[in-house]
Amino acid sequence: VQEVCIQLLELTNDPIKNPSQFREELFRAQNQLKSSIFTNLEQRTILCDDIGRQVLIYGKRFSAAEVCQRIDGVTIEECLRVAIKILSSNPTVVALGSPTDMSQLVPYEIIQQFFRSNIIKRN
Repeated sequence: VQEVCIQLLELTNDPIKNPSQFREELFRAQNQLKSSIFTNLEQRTILCDDIGRQVLIYGKRFSAAEVCQRIDGVTIEECLRVAIKILSSNPTVVALGSPTDMSQLVPYEIIQQFFRSNIIKRN
């Protein structure tokens, strides 16, 4: 459990330690998201669902260019801000197993304290 917690916290270090590598990863993620969205929109039912959702939520349908512009507009700073906000909130922990396995879990309070103390150090 501690190793998973450390890896999650390291996500907030990536943009600080190695901004060029994080920029590449962000660029790849943006391209993958755009590709996934437009591939899915080739199906009529998904396209109709998307149009309805956009009109209900935003009162209009965004063009492909607008969608791409919004995705490309996401910055490293925004990613870092959101990651810190998420990691600063109470963690959600889910476990599956036998009662014997469950008795070996790290108590929730320890996981919660780990995140709190490490996020506070960062800010």
